[in-house]
Amino acid sequence: MDKKIRILFTNLMYLNQNYGAQAIGLTMMKKLSQFINAEYVFTVLNKYYEKDISFSKEYGFSVIPVTTEGTLLERSFYLGNILYMLIKLLRNKRIAFIPKEHKDLYLKLLEEVKRSDVVIDLSGIEYVGDISL
Repeated sequence: MDKKIRILFTNLMYLNQNYGAQAIGLTMMKKLSQFINAEYVFTVLNKYYEKDISFSKEYGFSVIPVTTEGTLLERSFYLGNILYMLIKLLRNKRIAFIPKEHKDLYLKLLEEVKRSDVVIDLSGIEYVGDISL
């Protein structure tokens, strides 16, 4: 059998009871699995991670905890690159404006991005009702 392709879905707050994210994520997984051999990983906010573990096992994918990742993964977002280098340099030192837990989660996310063959940003799937432009 061919090597599994690793697909990372990013920019979701949580999955359990997030029906918009489930609709697009699980449907996409099902469709892609008809054509390719893949393993799927979703990022979820750290505070929802424990709730999403059992949900992910039920549907056959993995979840990794993250802090607020959004704009740090945007294409050509140079602050993200600078922050990454700063965190790498000061990994074991205490930085007042970045808690150690956030540094560790951010580095884990970047390692996951490196390991993934495909990264799909799902941030635009949620409907926000009464907010004006």
